[in-house]
Amino acid sequence: MQEKSTKSGRKTALLSRRAFLQGSAGATLSLTCINLGCDEADDDDDNGNPIGDTGDPVAQVTERGPASGKVQLSEPRVVLADSLHTWTLTYTAGPEGLQPGATIALCVEHGADWGEAVTLYGKRNKYGGLGVDTDADAELVIDRSSTGSSGNAIRVRVEAGEVKPGERIVITIGDIAGDEPGLLKAPSVAHDATIKVMENLHGERDERNFLYYTAIEPAEVVRVTPRETVCVDALAKSRAVPGEPVSLLVRAEDEFGNITPDFAGVFDIYDDRDDSLLGSLSLTSADEGWAYAEGICIAQAGVARLRVVQQDGDLTAFSDPIEITDDKAVPPMLWGQMHGHSLVSDGLGSDADYYDYARHRSNLDFCALTDHGVLVEDVMNHCFFRHYIDEAAWNAYAATTRAKNEPGAFTTFLAYEWTSNLFNDKNVYFFHDDEPWQPYPLTVDKLYDLYRGRQVMIISHMMWASPFMRAINWDNFDNELERVVEVSSVHGAREYAFNPYNPEDEWMNKMGLLMAGHLVYDGLAKGHRLGITCGADTHTGCPGNSICGIHGSRVAGLTAMRSADNTRAAIWDRLYNRRVYGTTGPRILLDFSFGGAPMGSELDLPPAGPRTFAVTAYGKRGIERIELIRDDPTDPVDALVFDPPAWDVGEVTLTDAAPPAGPAFYYVRVIQHDGEVAWSSPIWLG
Repeated sequence: MQEKSTKSGRKTALLSRRAFLQGSAGATLSLTCINLGCDEADDDDDNGNPIGDTGDPVAQVTERGPASGKVQLSEPRVVLADSLHTWTLTYTAGPEGLQPGATIALCVEHGADWGEAVTLYGKRNKYGGLGVDTDADAELVIDRSSTGSSGNAIRVRVEAGEVKPGERIVITIGDIAGDEPGLLKAPSVAHDATIKVMENLHGERDERNFLYYTAIEPAEVVRVTPRETVCVDALAKSRAVPGEPVSLLVRAEDEFGNITPDFAGVFDIYDDRDDSLLGSLSLTSADEGWAYAEGICIAQAGVARLRVVQQDGDLTAFSDPIEITDDKAVPPMLWGQMHGHSLVSDGLGSDADYYDYARHRSNLDFCALTDHGVLVEDVMNHCFFRHYIDEAAWNAYAATTRAKNEPGAFTTFLAYEWTSNLFNDKNVYFFHDDEPWQPYPLTVDKLYDLYRGRQVMIISHMMWASPFMRAINWDNFDNELERVVEVSSVHGAREYAFNPYNPEDEWMNKMGLLMAGHLVYDGLAKGHRLGITCGADTHTGCPGNSICGIHGSRVAGLTAMRSADNTRAAIWDRLYNRRVYGTTGPRILLDFSFGGAPMGSELDLPPAGPRTFAVTAYGKRGIERIELIRDDPTDPVDALVFDPPAWDVGEVTLTDAAPPAGPAFYYVRVIQHDGEVAWSSPIWLG
């Protein structure tokens, strides 16, 4: 669709929120590439059906000398998270002006989560959001089909006439229809929300017919600041020795999970088991909204939660469950985030910021940053695009991973996300952080061939998983490279089709029938022996913060494992041997075993008769159900229901009273009363 704006008619051209601002699945503005040429396959028509694209190929931004034009953005420059505004961006043509065929492109970054346009009367309009006008005697065309959610961009082309040097093109962000003031919802993520404009003055294309663009620098920036503090979070390491200090982080947050840096308050800290006062913590503005409690020790063995209570306010938080023991026979539980993005590809913040947030502001034990490589595919007239990590960027990326790794305290893994519209997204992890850069494999077979036989592990990332895009083909799957699979991320829980563990998952609700056969349980049923992890796919630079993100109604998972050592070798071993489990965010303590053999085990077929499994569970909140799954994820072979929900289930048993004669696999699903879920890795019998 093309819409025009001329000096005489002054018709305001509108760009749909869907095309311009929704999805946020692509363009990071500090890197070399931006998608201006195609719709990603998750665009849809008015009925929610996927639509195709007839636009130009992907645009590639290259260093081609200084830009000609200039850009100025109107106030406001500082806004509250999730607040409504209208901005005006004025492009002034440079010495060459803009001749017919010249284009400019306006782009917003992926992780910033720009919202949809809203009228003054509160009515949302997915076709509103942007208007374009000019004081030049020129006809401008906005090509909606040239923009996709993977690009977060709009291309304005001079169709006829010219924009002379010094003449302007005015873009109103938040305009609804021209005859009524419009408002745009600012990002909910507190960050610098970047708006960038790029030029293609002469229609230059490369040998693949991709348009070249030159970015106008500096990019315009709107600083998004947190709203008022509405809650605190208490994040603890899962193990402490009686009488020795506990690692407890207290984090003040607004309703969107942003840490509120100006918060000040004093908190008392109690052992919730007996209401004993253990100490206090004072947060000042100098702490920037987060601090670790000092000198908090718990003498009484067992599983404890710390209750954090504001002295002169109404803020209260409970910590994760903490095992208070000096028993070295049972290794501590370690928690990590294995999937997320930074400005190296299409997220927010630097790679160093990402690791620092995970370690210091989320109190995690291990972390991997999986920024995107790049792949362009033409599939059913769609393009798919991700940012390119060249050799120099890869070397810097690896150096940061190496610098942030501290054996015994915090473990990092060099990794990247291999993204494929035709196959599916897979995160690639390296045991070593000195891996050389290599060209991006273009098929899943080439991916497997490149890494087979090396100290490399792959974890498939579950997104939409329809047969038409990004679906795992369980018939072409390398079990030596892929030892575990991601069951949940911000895109939703992907255990089985129509699973209810993420009720606001619109894609699952709409496409569940098409996803059947391509999800985690389907792979297990096919015979693949896969451990279970959960990731986030966070693009906000906030790993370990399950609230803060562009999918606020969705989940952001964590991976857990018992390990005596917090080192790459130890964590790699746990992953490879499937001694891991995942949750949708809360740090639920979970153990699952059969005859003393832990999750991930492969055992001989036991004698005929009932099979009894041991489960130990402690919730971040009250646990409502524990289910033993065998051959139908919708019909557990045994389940325990707790009414009222039990925070401390402790050790219980579940039994398959009528097991099959042949081989079988089992795993447990733990469901808290707040809807959060934990999945164990399976145990295989036979």
